[in-house]
Amino acid sequence: MPEEDRSLKEQEQFRERKPLTEQKAGHDLHCLAPRFIMGLLIAGARATGTTASWLMTYLGGHPDWRSKAAAEIEDLLASRCSSPISSPTHETPSAGSPSSSLSAQLASIPIGAWENETPVLDALIRETTRIAQPHTAMRRNLGPELYINNKIIPTGAYVIYPFSDVHLDPEIYPDPWKFDPGRKEVTHVPFGYVGWGGGKTVCLGTRLAKLELKLVTAMFVLGFRHFAVDKMGKPSNPLPAPNWNDILLCRPPVGSFKLKYERTSRQL
Repeated sequence: MPEEDRSLKEQEQFRERKPLTEQKAGHDLHCLAPRFIMGLLIAGARATGTTASWLMTYLGGHPDWRSKAAAEIEDLLASRCSSPISSPTHETPSAGSPSSSLSAQLASIPIGAWENETPVLDALIRETTRIAQPHTAMRRNLGPELYINNKIIPTGAYVIYPFSDVHLDPEIYPDPWKFDPGRKEVTHVPFGYVGWGGGKTVCLGTRLAKLELKLVTAMFVLGFRHFAVDKMGKPSNPLPAPNWNDILLCRPPVGSFKLKYERTSRQL
């Protein structure tokens, strides 16, 4: 190819080529949605799964709260589920019918009811995330230097805040390792509970995670009878304590307890 033609072709290719910054911006926008979705899935599998496991453990050792949770869900089903009207002969039960599966009945309850009409489940989730969610918040100071408790935080420095500093503080929560969903909400100190974050930084998946936890709890307390037991099969007393040094799963000592369960008569 003549040198002149090659030069013209290269100029045309250069004009068609997007600037590097535009290419990078387009690539970042293209990858944003998959990254966000994967982040939700990973966070849900780890954080929500850990919380659900500990919630079932605590209910297995506190039959009184287990009964309260079951009663609340039964009331919700009774008030929200429709009667079987799917056909004139009622041969095919509707989703809300007592004869349909438990999962179908729970699915017929509106999201608004799960979010606004389940104070017992809300209390159980709040107390579980207080005791068994070993998160540590980390933020970078992008503004001018500032002071926190008379300690200077330079521009660009990171601040790390373990949630245990507030959630396990006996001055805020007397007997902090005790599972007590009946505790009054802390109002005498700012950010007395940070289970879902605080201030400008709150977990974007809070509503989804709470709904998942409530559905798991509903399926478990109505579909099974379960108890936390020790190696001898006797009620575990005391219940195992979460290990806050295990920052991902908060696991108790291996073999410290088991969950004994049996199916109820409900169709799952």
